[in-house]
Amino acid sequence: MDLTQLKEGIKAKIREIQAGKLARQKLNDMGILPGREIVKINSQFFKGPIVVKIGRCHVALGFGLAKKIKVDILK
Repeated sequence: MDLTQLKEGIKAKIREIQAGKLARQKLNDMGILPGREIVKINSQFFKGPIVVKIGRCHVALGFGLAKKIKVDILK
């Protein structure tokens, strides 16, 4: 499942990032790395930005970038 499919308020673990070198570096700079826990805070309709919590920070990601982040739901 990718980050865009995750429901709001659900905690997940980043499994992999399927993106090019520049996109991976951008995510890395924001602390979004495989193995980290992430919570989807909210998203906008019609492919708008997605806000996630990673650590103690809130980050807004574009829909296309969020689609490249594969996650596994944590129980």
